[in-house]
Amino acid sequence: MLEVCNLTVSIEGLIIVRQVTFSLERGKTLCLVGESGCGKSMTALAVMGLLPENARITEGSVRLNDATLTTMSERQLCTIRGRKIGMIFQEPMTSLNPVLTIGKQVREAVLQHEQISNVAAQERVVELLSAVGFPAPVERLADYPHQLSGGLRQRVMIAMALACSPEILIADEPTTALDVTIQGQILVLLKRLAHDRDMGLTLITHDLGVVSDMADQIAVMYAGEIVEYTSRDAFFARPLHPYSQGLLACLPDMEEPNRRRLPTIPGTVPPPAARGTGCLFRERCPKAMPRCSSPVPRLEVESEHFVSCHFYL
Repeated sequence: MLEVCNLTVSIEGLIIVRQVTFSLERGKTLCLVGESGCGKSMTALAVMGLLPENARITEGSVRLNDATLTTMSERQLCTIRGRKIGMIFQEPMTSLNPVLTIGKQVREAVLQHEQISNVAAQERVVELLSAVGFPAPVERLADYPHQLSGGLRQRVMIAMALACSPEILIADEPTTALDVTIQGQILVLLKRLAHDRDMGLTLITHDLGVVSDMADQIAVMYAGEIVEYTSRDAFFARPLHPYSQGLLACLPDMEEPNRRRLPTIPGTVPPPAARGTGCLFRERCPKAMPRCSSPVPRLEVESEHFVSCHFYL
């Protein structure tokens, strides 16, 4: 359904996202993985056509079924967002309008794309809130965002994103700032909704525990590039990129919780101004070689298992 090909995003001449390529099938879940600053959220905003004013797509394309989103006008994109592709933003407290009731905000999402009466829209709001597990929705339509817990605010955001039954849902760190119990509830909800509606789900996260439970496909991002792209089973059985290996090595071993010190990946993600043309992970990589300063090819090392690393040439 969704095909992103060589997507490149620049801000004032600096490349933030470089030649990102992935696809998403109906009913499947793709997880975009990586630490903060790797370009996951910027990629999602580019797909939605919601980039900041100073950001531009300078290369590549985004296709949804037979439509090319990257060539559409803002008016055309407004007919796609919500109806064909929805998004759950990272922090619901800053995404919801603090001076409007939740009932009015969800109703607005419905009326934006459907020509129905206010009464019918109100009924749809109650159905949506019930579908996402919002307790006593009729009694709480007049509540404001600040009167809700973090988990309930996130459920409102999910209801708004599902208002017009989109074919694809992008969830950007949907469990940020929620406690562990509520995180689990939200993830179970997303998985159930994607299954019941045969909907493609793109989940942005840095939590590999969430990835192991949710993903069908995994795209590992580093410094604005996808460095490894494969199935969940292949990724956890045999990660190929040194960055992917480092991320998995940082996880605690539940079988031997007290027998070893957790390793870390030294250094930090390079800022856009310091990124060259070679492997962007080379300064932090234990396998770095002289040729890592040259451009890195995208290699299919195994069937449907892609990696950008000179080590596999």
